[in-house]
Formats: sequence, structure tokens, C-alpha cells
Amino acid sequence: MSAAGADAAHRLRLQAEYHEVLFRHSPLPVIVIDPRVNRLVDCNDAAIAIYGFGSRAATLDINAAAVSPPRQPDGRASVDAVAPYVDAALAGSPQVYEWRHRRPDGSEFDAEVRLVRFGPPEAPLLLGSLIDITASKAATAALRRLNEELESRVAARTCDLAESNAGLSDAIDRLRRAQDELVRSERLASLGAMVAGIAHELNTPLGSALLVATTLGDGIEALRAQLAGGTLTRSALEAFLDQQAEAQSLIVRNAQRAAELIGHFKQVAVDQTSEQRRRYDLAEVVDEVIATLQPRLRKRPLQIDVDLAPGMAMDGYPGPLGQVLTNLVMNAALHGLRERAGRIAVSARPAGTDAVRLAVEDDGVGIAPEHLPRLFDPFFTTRLGEGGSGLGLHICYSLVHRTLGGRIDVDSAPGGGARFTLTLPRVAPVPSPPA
Repeated sequence: MSAAGADAAHRLRLQAEYHEVLFRHSPLPVIVIDPRVNRLVDCNDAAIAIYGFGSRAATLDINAAAVSPPRQPDGRASVDAVAPYVDAALAGSPQVYEWRHRRPDGSEFDAEVRLVRFGPPEAPLLLGSLIDITASKAATAALRRLNEELESRVAARTCDLAESNAGLSDAIDRLRRAQDELVRSERLASLGAMVAGIAHELNTPLGSALLVATTLGDGIEALRAQLAGGTLTRSALEAFLDQQAEAQSLIVRNAQRAAELIGHFKQVAVDQTSEQRRRYDLAEVVDEVIATLQPRLRKRPLQIDVDLAPGMAMDGYPGPLGQVLTNLVMNAALHGLRERAGRIAVSARPAGTDAVRLAVEDDGVGIAPEHLPRLFDPFFTTRLGEGGSGLGLHICYSLVHRTLGGRIDVDSAPGGGARFTLTLPRVAPVPSPPA
């Protein structure tokens, strides 16, 4: 055999091997269709296995109708549905489509079919390959069902959450109203304590004035008796006049003291009950508040030092400021100093041109580090069962931040006292309307 013949024979053997490997033993089912007779003319082992006819000879004796159910999933008759794909492939346009197949035992499977024309024009053939997508379609359907079920569960859960949120919102509203009522009660209780203290304090000047007036009345009766009996002497008249002058001076001083106390109380009470916005001098308001607290603190072994810079004009709400100052001073006395002797210092200084810094400091027991983060929480108290409501500092925080437009900071260490610092704008912000 010549070299050319040997080479040709070698090429033929290679083509046969390619055909055997790529067609016969391919894991992908492959068929060859003669559209002129509508029959399979070749198929590989994978096609024989997927169609289920048992042998190559039996498989080659079939057509599209033999491997299809009467109708496809979309309702079209199989014999009519396959025709457009075949015609398009024969026209030179490769086709890719899904097809429902049926085996001889009645079982069905879905496959992605690819049709390609090859061969001469006078005797065209169709090469078809199949990819079984039954499992993937089942998985897709299961995933779709799962998603639908999940969406249904999410919708139901969303509905439940909406109902829960509505109930929670109502509960929060009720809790907020109850808290506001407790805050109002706390503030009224503070005002009541101030009234009791002022009333007690008024007893001293009023009692003194009453005693002097009674003594003066007795002197007048004695003078009248001497005058009626003709025993009145010049020296006795001069002594009576001296006594009257001294009595008048005592009555005036005590009346002025009572009027001063009442004036302080009146302004503080009006501010705290009305919460009206007005212009005021910070030092005057602080002095008035401290004056109203003196009767409640006089019997305690403590000293109150007030150091206020003059001329700090404010535009805002002196009532809430007085409430904050009252709570901080009483908190220092009750919780910081307790029954110990000590000192409470109240100071105020400008903080730039638009703000002031007001501080209340004590040299008491201090605050434990673990309590500092919760110090302004409502109902937090370290003296549970001893009369503390746990609202005092929470009221301070709320009034400072919401009404006065400032901030409140605390510095403390166990045994080192505590210092509360208010940083307040000179002009308080206009409160926003409730949502």
C-alpha cells in the first residue's frame, strides 16, 4: 500500500474512533432523524437508555409521536407542536426547546431538545440531542412552591407582627401616659413639699410679729389705765414710746421677711405650674429656688454655697429650670450627703456668648460606676423602699433635653462626691408640636 493510501486509511480509522467516542459513547442522548420518513436512523447508547425501548433496533423504529404524550404541558397536541421546530431546523435555523416525552412503560420525562440540520440538500438529516431536565424542573417547581409557602408564611407573620406592633404601640402609649402622670405627680409632690416648708418658715416671722403686737397691745392698755387714773408720768410715756418704736421695727422686719418668703414662693410656684416662657435673669431664678428650699434643708447638717455670675439674661422656661435645680439639690442632700454633714455648691457661669453652664456639686458619698449609665433611666433608684420614686433625675434629663434644649452631664466617683452640670442655651428652642 502506498503512503497516500496508508494515510487515508489512518484518517478513516480516526474518524471511526471519533464517531465511536463522540456519538456512541457520549453521555448525552443523541439521535439522527430522517425527516422524509419521520424516523430515527441512528442513536447512541444514552438515547436508547433514556427512551426506554430496550434495544437499538427497537429505538430506531420510532418517531416523535411514539415518544410523546398526546399533548404537551401547554395543551398543544404533540404532533402539531413539534412541526414548527422541525420546519425551522430544516430551514437552517437550529432549534432549542423543551419537550415532554413518554416511555413505553408510561413514565414521562422532560428534556431540552436541540435540533440541527446536516447532510446534503437533497437528503437532509436532523441531529437531535437531549438533556434530561426532569429533576431540575422538579427542583424549580419545589423551590417555587417553597417560595410561595414562604411568602404566605411571611405575609401571615407580617400580619401577626402588625397586630403585635399595634398592641405594643398601644401599650407604649399607655405607659407613656402613665409615666407622664407619674412625672406630674412627682412635680406636684415637690411643689407640695415646698409649700409645707414655706408655711413652716413663715411661722417664725409671723409668730414674732404676733408676739410683739400682743405685747404692744398690753402696753397700750397699761398706758390707758395710767392716763385714766392720772398717774401717767413723762418718763412712763417716753418708755412706752421707745417700746412702741422697737416693736414697730420688729413687726416691720418680720413682715418684710414673710413678704420676701411669699414673693420667692409665688414666683417659683407660678413658674413651675404654668411653664410659661419669659425673659429672666438666671441668678435671680436660682436665688429664688434656693430660698424656697432653705426651709426643707435648714435642719440638716449641710451648707449651701451659691456662686452666680451676674447678668446672665435668659429667654426660656424658668419653671422647668427651677424643677431641675430643686431635684438636683434635693438629690444631693438625700442621696449624696444622706444624714452626713457636708456641702452643696451651686454655681453658674457663661459658656461662650450663647450658653450658660449651671452646676450642682456635693462632697458626699458619690455614685458607683455601674450606676452611672442608668442614672437618668425612669424608676431607677438605689434607695428602693426608702421613699425614692426613681423619677427625679429622669425628670431632670427630660426637662433639660426636651424643654430647655440643653444637656446634662454627671461626674462622680465613689467617695468623691458628684457634680451635675447643665449646659443650657441662653435662648431655649421652641418646642416642636407632639407627633
